[in-house]
Amino acid sequence: MKALLCTVSLLVACAAGSPKALPQSAQAQAPAASAQPQGTPDSSFRARPPPPGTAVEFRAPIPTQLALKNGLPVFLIERHDIPLVSVALALRSGADTDSPGKAGLSSFALDLLDEGTASRDAAAIAREFEDLGARYSGASEADSSRVSVTALSDTLEPVLEIFA
Repeated sequence: MKALLCTVSLLVACAAGSPKALPQSAQAQAPAASAQPQGTPDSSFRARPPPPGTAVEFRAPIPTQLALKNGLPVFLIERHDIPLVSVALALRSGADTDSPGKAGLSSFALDLLDEGTASRDAAAIAREFEDLGARYSGASEADSSRVSVTALSDTLEPVLEIFA
């Protein structure tokens, strides 16, 4: 049966013949090579660069220094045209304070900060920050560590409650 099927298949394939050649007009014609490269319609405007714009004056913000009851310094920089608030806690402690044989401990401890508390698990912390449109981040460097949160000014109070 198998041999019969193969034989019939071969006969059908051979009977079909070779494909007919396309007429000369239907064959793809290669575009004629021109002596001059074609430019974009606006290539003349690219002949010279635009004149420089006016210099923008940079004014670094001057922070207001405050202190919490426990003496922790707070630097406040206000910009009321943007409805965002960023809060960052910077510590003078990083990988340089890891004990010998415990490399990475400061980074590990920092990574645990958003893994859950007595009142919220990691998923709840992430979900609540997301629901409030807030962004949390943390980083441990060689000689410092930082945790920060950015939120809309309207949602700052509940975001700080989660951040705390």
